[in-house]
Amino acid sequence: MNTSSVSEILDFEVHLLMTMKIRMVNKNAKLLENKLAEHGFSVADAQRIHERVSEALGDEASRFENMKKLLGLGGQSSKSLEYSSVLWPGFEFTATASEEGVLESARYWHTRSDLSRVDSPTELPPGAWTSMSSRNSLAP
Repeated sequence: MNTSSVSEILDFEVHLLMTMKIRMVNKNAKLLENKLAEHGFSVADAQRIHERVSEALGDEASRFENMKKLLGLGGQSSKSLEYSSVLWPGFEFTATASEEGVLESARYWHTRSDLSRVDSPTELPPGAWTSMSSRNSLAP
């Protein structure tokens, strides 16, 4: 696993969150504002971070290398990176590059949950109950 600082991860994840902004605002603007406020950001702060990170990521051909630099992993020759999410606890971000170094895959994986702390799945926040959770919790 690669290690990045919390502030580098947070900047990258705020960028991703702002990329999703239009979908979130259409549903409920407070969701976006609340998630940002949990980490001391306003929407204006997040917009500035989004613009800076978008510029730093560059074009498609250099995006993976630029992502590694942005996350403080620029000196590593690895074709993959991984970190634990700051904005979305319980999720891991993984990205892989092709042999040519072009970003091939980038995604979040639900890796852990606190299912034992609730009496019913209806008490869980959206996204906390996955098919893997069901299999692990309900299998014989």
